[in-house]
Amino acid sequence: MIFNTIKSVLDKHAPLKKKNRIKRNHQPEWVTEEIKSLMYQRNKCHKKGLFDHIKVLRNKIASLTRKSKRNFFNNAIEDNRTTNVLWRNIKNYI
Repeated sequence: MIFNTIKSVLDKHAPLKKKNRIKRNHQPEWVTEEIKSLMYQRNKCHKKGLFDHIKVLRNKIASLTRKSKRNFFNNAIEDNRTTNVLWRNIKNYI
């Protein structure tokens, strides 16, 4: 009885949050095979509990992602001089 009362109060004031992972059907063009393989390695290390190695991989993935995005958008700007095409590219990948 007291357990149910406490549980109902906790559910009301501190409910459990559910997080859904949404996976894209098509990855953006700036996601390379190298980035995907590093993500796979990072996830494997996370399952094994190798937290020092996770930090190194996480930082490497972040820097490669930034470089890849920068190159992709710079190429989109240089190749497409019209603003319509440029904004379409930007809206698709943000």
